[in-house]
Parts: sequence; C-alpha cells; structure tokens
Amino acid sequence: MGKKEQEKKQEELLAEVVEVVKKVNDGRLVTAPTKDDAEDKAVGAVTNRPQTDSYPLQEGEKKSSPYGKFADAESLYQAYRALESEFTRRSQESAKIKKELEEENNRLALQFAGILSDEDFLEKMAHDERITERVIRNYLTSKLGTGDVPMLTGGGAPCASSVKKPKTLEEAKALAELMLQGH
Repeated sequence: MGKKEQEKKQEELLAEVVEVVKKVNDGRLVTAPTKDDAEDKAVGAVTNRPQTDSYPLQEGEKKSSPYGKFADAESLYQAYRALESEFTRRSQESAKIKKELEEENNRLALQFAGILSDEDFLEKMAHDERITERVIRNYLTSKLGTGDVPMLTGGGAPCASSVKKPKTLEEAKALAELMLQGH
C-alpha cells in the first residue's frame, strides 16, 4: 500500500471516528453491552469509554466532556490534525539533523585518516616531548595499574642494587653492616 493510499485510509478512518463520536455525543448511537463489558464489571475493570450513568453532580461541579479539554468532536479532530502535522515536521527535522551529523562524522573521519597517513605530521608528533611523555605515562599506567607513574627526569642515574642475596643469617648480618657503613 502506497503512502498516499495509507494517508487516504487514515483520513477516512478519522472521519468515521468523528461521526461515531458525534452520534454518541448526540445520544443517537447506543451500543449493546458485550461479553467483555460484563467481564469488566465483574472484575471491576476501568474502561476508557465515558460513563453515561454517572453519579449526580454536586453543587458547583461541572459536567466533564468526554473529549477532555476539547468542547466537541470537531475541535478534538482539529487539534489531532495540528498535532499530527507538528509531529511530521519535527520528525523530518530530526531526520535531517541526524543525516547532517552522520555526514559531518564521515567527513571528520576521512580528514583524521588523512592526517594519520601524513608521514611528516607523524614524525613531528613523535618528537614532541608532551606527546611522548603522555604515551609513556599511559603505557606505564596500564602496565602498573596505578595512576602514579615513576619517571626519571633530568638525566638521573639508576640506583645500584645488590645482586647477591644472603643465604644464611651470618651473610645477612655482614651485608647489613656494609649497608650501614655506606658501602
């Protein structure tokens, strides 16, 4: 079914709904209770149909319209048509913005890919101290699992550590004495 046929069918259904609502409102159309109505009353279900056998109005109360805030079926129908056109307009606008964003993302992805394939750019970035430091910090953080990364700056020398480990208590005592003496 084409879009025009679907719209025409929708228009016809809306016109039928308006006519039925007008007849119900005028009291010309009375429906016989159905099996579902009996079941609803048995279990205490609330239906969406307006009640015609409601309690008498109290002093100062207004009779509510079956159309909510709308005075009659025609004003309800007109409001529906306005809402439908606004929804269509916003849907089209949203689709247009989404398409523009996708196009911009694709353009930026191509531009970024072009930058990454530029050898001169990559060479400049490889020699930038800030970038090198950040890459090393990220790498060490991922390997050490902490936020604090020990880094030697300013050309410091690494500390020497003893390769020989003591095997007896006497060797440990001698090693401790050497360390205390500063050797």
